[in-house]
Amino acid sequence: MSGLVYPLVGLFSLLLNTCHTIQTSRLFPCEHVLTMETNNLPPVYSSSSSSSSNKDNNSNILLIADDNKDDDAVVRVFISGTEASHEVCVSSIVCHGGSLPGQACNVKRNWIDCHERLMQQYFNPTPTYNDQQFRRRFCMSKRLFLCIHDDVLRFDNYFQQRANCTGKLGILSLLKVTAALRMMAYGCSADSLDENLEIGESTVLQCVDQLTNAVISIYGDKYLRYPTEEDLRQLLIASHQQGFPGMLGSIDCTHWEWKNCPVSLAGQYKGKDKKPTVVLEAIVDRELWFWHFNFGSPGSLNDINIINASPLFGNLFNDRAPNVEFTVNGRQYRTGYYLADGIYPELSVFAKTIAVPTTEAEQFYCRRQEGERKDVERAFGVLKARWRIIDLPCKFWYKDTMISVMQACVILHNMIVEDERQDNNDENFAYLFEAGEAGGTPIPVLKIARPNERLLTAATIDDLLGAFEAIQCRFTHNQLRSDLVQHLWANKGELSCLNV
Repeated sequence: MSGLVYPLVGLFSLLLNTCHTIQTSRLFPCEHVLTMETNNLPPVYSSSSSSSSNKDNNSNILLIADDNKDDDAVVRVFISGTEASHEVCVSSIVCHGGSLPGQACNVKRNWIDCHERLMQQYFNPTPTYNDQQFRRRFCMSKRLFLCIHDDVLRFDNYFQQRANCTGKLGILSLLKVTAALRMMAYGCSADSLDENLEIGESTVLQCVDQLTNAVISIYGDKYLRYPTEEDLRQLLIASHQQGFPGMLGSIDCTHWEWKNCPVSLAGQYKGKDKKPTVVLEAIVDRELWFWHFNFGSPGSLNDINIINASPLFGNLFNDRAPNVEFTVNGRQYRTGYYLADGIYPELSVFAKTIAVPTTEAEQFYCRRQEGERKDVERAFGVLKARWRIIDLPCKFWYKDTMISVMQACVILHNMIVEDERQDNNDENFAYLFEAGEAGGTPIPVLKIARPNERLLTAATIDDLLGAFEAIQCRFTHNQLRSDLVQHLWANKGELSCLNV
């Protein structure tokens, strides 16, 4: 036996060349026979029993890879012309189990059974879980989910079921969309969805990326649009009935913590909480609809720095904003305004609270203004509760991915708000859908007009400076706030009847 030790060591050089074939035998529970010529063996391949003859140097050697054991592959070496057979452990040679060196074996997943189980749970005529449970787990109604699924499936062929190079059918579209929405809704790790949906971590992350891009491309123009004339009319009617004629919404900012922020950017994105964050600036109406979306500013900036760099006032500076005429306390204004908190500058388009109210009228105005401005705070709370991925520290490595996820979440939020209008029968929100009178206060005639696009020319420096001075006018800001104080106090009895 000692005479065969050295020759067997020489076989390892040949086994290295046939490692891939031996590995294939490990993947399939059968024996695989390899044939090699012995003239490639070292010349010392001989034993005391066979050294007298050299004719066996041209004989064949049969290597049989046995996969009956689970731990190490065993190669049995049979030398023709001899009766000896030897087993050699080649665990050090076969060190990988996938199709490429260094990769793990593919996990056997049954997507057909998983798809059928998902259909039985939610989409069959008699599902296991009702519509209320579906909405709680998918954050939207079933009809909206199916609409998104069909639109995304037509837009991007990534969600279509395709066969791989071996002919095996891949993941079905319903599983891909469900995995992406579940990760966005629950904020869970991508690997946690593998148990129920049987989709790997990397595939789930890819589904999220593809779904967010598809949602932005399909629905972005409609659900993150600039208000049309009809939208402005509905906003002005609703704001007038709440005691703030000419109000177009509430503005504020919120932060999304960036856990995996690169070290080179950490100082730029750290704010007062000493954690890297990215800021979302938004304008929201009473219905919690997002009319303005500006995400991507570093967390080290405050609201003043963000508003100075925001594209919000671009149309106002270029004189392309719609002309909104309304009257407050007998005085006419031609530009709508937004409710803001104390940190925002005193611009003509902002209606802020009073830091130290002295009269009862001012105190009443502060209560009403702070109560109406909570719409944007409620919207941020609903958005983060509905899509937990933006409430938890972000684990993405790239800022562009964060922007896509945040924008898709806001678009889906607006889609849900629009979809829920069909099921909203609460009389307290009737003013959102049809014009009428509340508390005896008549609805004024609103004049809304957009500039003629054919007459628009490039703004000159004088025009930009004039628009900038009009927005920065502190006198107009104080005058508007004083008129609102008098208007609210004069209609106090009627406004107190509203459920706000």
